[in-house]
Amino acid sequence: LLKGDELKDNCRVLELGAGTGFLSLALERARPDVSITATDSDRCEGAFTRLRGNIAENHSRVQVAELDWGESDPAILSSSSPPFDVIIGSDLVYGDELASIVSRLFSRMARAWSARIILGHTCSRWGGYGFDARLWESLRDQGLRARAVAGERSPPELSLEEHVVVFVIERAEAEAA
Repeated sequence: LLKGDELKDNCRVLELGAGTGFLSLALERARPDVSITATDSDRCEGAFTRLRGNIAENHSRVQVAELDWGESDPAILSSSSPPFDVIIGSDLVYGDELASIVSRLFSRMARAWSARIILGHTCSRWGGYGFDARLWESLRDQGLRARAVAGERSPPELSLEEHVVVFVIERAEAEAA
């Protein structure tokens, strides 16, 4: 993300499911020219409250916004502010329902903006639960596809099948172009 051409100078980045805000804070430090908005929701055990507090404690310029992925019309999608250039997230799917919720949100964002969507995903993280297959299926159902752009094996102390891959999520018709 930091070394490639994914982030143009002075671009606007939206982080989904920011948790503690670590990724946004690291990105801000590495790329001070980039404008970053980190999002989460208190629906997930007070995650937004922790995010807001951590960003403030770090005296960061990162903006924070509450975003509930299941909302029918999230305010961030209809705000009057300029659209985001890049949307990032990491390990967003850890349950059955999240595969379809995240896929629908990606689809709506892809339609609303011409943003690049970058997802870091730990494949096989949840073993035999099948979340990976449901995520890929849900993306296809939304007319999207995941294209791997980087990946590496996880440390040996983790499951041998588990590995981290960075995907670009794009409209399926982009494949034909």
